Amino acid sequence: MIIESWRLILRPWEDGDAAELYEYAKDPDIGGSAGWLPHKSVEESLEIIRTVLSEPETYAIVPKETGRPIGSIGIFPTRAKGAGEGELEIGYWIGKPYWGRGFAPEAVTVLLKRCFDALECKRVWCGYFDGNDKSRRCQEKCGFVYDHTEKDVHWEITNEIKTEHYSSITADSRLDRVETERLVISPATPEELIGLIKEYEISDPELSEAYREMLCGCENHPGDYLWYVPWKFCLKDTGEMTGDACFKGKTKNLPPEIGYGIIEKFRNCGFATEGVRALCEWAFKDGNVSAVAAETAPDNEASKNVLRKIGFVPSGETGKEGPRFILRKNAYRQVEK
Repeated sequence: MIIESWRLILRPWEDGDAAELYEYAKDPDIGGSAGWLPHKSVEESLEIIRTVLSEPETYAIVPKETGRPIGSIGIFPTRAKGAGEGELEIGYWIGKPYWGRGFAPEAVTVLLKRCFDALECKRVWCGYFDGNDKSRRCQEKCGFVYDHTEKDVHWEITNEIKTEHYSSITADSRLDRVETERLVISPATPEELIGLIKEYEISDPELSEAYREMLCGCENHPGDYLWYVPWKFCLKDTGEMTGDACFKGKTKNLPPEIGYGIIEKFRNCGFATEGVRALCEWAFKDGNVSAVAAETAPDNEASKNVLRKIGFVPSGETGKEGPRFILRKNAYRQVEK
């Protein structure tokens, strides 16, 4: 199986990857943090590919720009104490030259979606050894929450006594899915977004260009792609898409701005209000977001009504499209009550 993200391809390991694997796996800092011994030769790396890395749901992490593997990631039954039956775990490592570029969380995010959607797992785990703060931060960025610590673990591969910390995330708390009474709201995949660009190239070039800008935002900010990608509003009962919405990026000290549109045959059914309200609630779960902004054309009364129903108020400013509105978290909570 081959899985794509904004910058990555996850694919099975191949014999021809042995040289790249050895290049990264010979580094003691890689194996030490992941719990295995450094590789001693290309031949050993090849043997690892044919045995350990040939297990189901094990993937080479391959940047699209190079086409060569830089790390590994996989799904397996969790070892975490207290885990329920059928719960899974994700393990991963990235070659040192590629640390700090967001490849690990991007790959983990892709496999999380597979765990929840394709494998129907209700809870997914990740572990990291004591002192591996890079892995801890990766897991936090992907929505994992610390669960427990297991001390004095005998790690047979390296014959060491280790302390392992476990975090987990449930299907209900995943970051990339929101449900309302009638809608399932989820981000478009890279393939779907490219499809939207092509679909509207002739019939609506302006919309096609807007989708193209969203694609660029996702590719340039893969770690924060949820703030750049269009979120699809799909009917729960049929899966049919009724419209979508998108935050126009996330900037420090400025409220994220949301834009939205509903397919013509689904207008005047309340889907815009339902979907936008749910995404604003999603945004406010981020501790750094205290307000959400929006703007609309001066004569678009339907859009203004959507914003008013949710609790947006005029900000007194005018943007490129028209008057701007603001929804503040504290005021929104008061409206809810």
